[in-house]
Formats: sequence, structure tokens, C-alpha cells
Amino acid sequence: MRIPRIYLETTMFNYYYEPEREAHADTVKLFEEIKEGKYQAFTSVYATREILRAPDERAQKMISLISEYGVTILEAAEEADALATTYQKQGIIPQGS
Repeated sequence: MRIPRIYLETTMFNYYYEPEREAHADTVKLFEEIKEGKYQAFTSVYATREILRAPDERAQKMISLISEYGVTILEAAEEADALATTYQKQGIIPQGS
């Protein structure tokens, strides 16, 4: 049986540490399912860069989730950078995102 692959963007790492958020419980459950092998999880260097802009203690907690739950970090790609630049120029996503 093939294991479903999922991409975790920055919000998922934030919600894990925000119990007041409505999605917190579902996020923690998802991370546990990743640990159990129900999903193969990925994030990217783009997400990790964004995480590292958080205050130090918070950033370290979020980064630790990557190794704790075996999340694979995808490397940067020229195509992704070019697409992001186009989206930013057209106002689809804000500068710095």
C-alpha cells in the first residue's frame, strides 16, 4: 500500500504550538499520524526560512518538529523561485513570502 504524501507549510508548525487555535488538536493529531507512518511528510527550505524568522525559542520548537516527526525538507528549485517572483510582481503573494 502506498503511503500518502503531504506538504506541511509554515502554518502547520505554528498551530502545533498554539492550543488556543481551533485547528490545534487536528494539527497535533496529524503530526502523530505522520509519526505512525500514515503519511510521508514534506516541507521545504522556503518554509524553514520562514520559521527561522520567528522569535528564537519559538523557531527552535517549530524546527524541532521536523526531526522529531521525520519530515523531509525539499530543496529550493529555480522554477519555484521564478514562480514566486512572478506571483510577487503581480501582487498575488506579498513580497518576502
